[in-house]
Amino acid sequence: MSNSGELMESGFLMQSSRYLERSQTAVADMAVVQQRLLRRDVPTFENVECSAMCRQAEAVGGDFYDVFRLPTRELGITIGDVSGKGLGAALMMASVQATLRAEARNVTADLAGLIGSANELFHEASLEHCYATLFYATFEPSTRVMKYVNAGHFPPIVMRDHSKIEWLDHGGPPVGLLPNCAYDVGSITLNPSDVMVAYTDGVIEARNAVGEQWGVERLLRTLKAAENRTPIRLSSDITEAVDVFSCGAARHDDMALVILRVV
Repeated sequence: MSNSGELMESGFLMQSSRYLERSQTAVADMAVVQQRLLRRDVPTFENVECSAMCRQAEAVGGDFYDVFRLPTRELGITIGDVSGKGLGAALMMASVQATLRAEARNVTADLAGLIGSANELFHEASLEHCYATLFYATFEPSTRVMKYVNAGHFPPIVMRDHSKIEWLDHGGPPVGLLPNCAYDVGSITLNPSDVMVAYTDGVIEARNAVGEQWGVERLLRTLKAAENRTPIRLSSDITEAVDVFSCGAARHDDMALVILRVV
């Protein structure tokens, strides 16, 4: 190889190395930001226990949750999953989470309008074919009424006494997928000892070494076997059951859980 060829190759390798280093730094920085967003303390409420967790398959991901106190003193609950993986999904996840927090503090009563507004903002800002499945709810501890919108997300589960199961499925399409979407609002009254479990697809679609999915039925069996446990303990039971099932298989998707129990 000529000297000029060697110099060109050396320069290309140096540029590639610098680009890789910058990319790794960007991912590392985003991972720190994302963990800070997901590690906010869960506020305490009278007569309510709540836990939330998120575990990414890679350094950064698109799953997210938020549990926060609204100006009305209600509990605001969000869980969602941005399409795609990696840095792009993480950036959009931060955008959706920030948008929802801001909108929720300004439009606390109109859940359909809140999610509709978030849909428009996300649709305008996101790349084509980028969207997020989303579940957003408010819970009033004094009346025990939960109002919610399910925007294309896997329906959260409400488990009542004697293992009676209800699904929170009222809502509309994922946010960001289509403009000018209308959303329905669901409502449910939770009784003492009732448990609400919201999850992302990484929980039920976790696979074992032969490609079998963990599935909704195993999630329901885990919930019924762990009746009357605290949300923190129940979250641990679910993640441990998923890990045992998928032992030996690579994790390909993020996993998030938000669990609420009325006491």
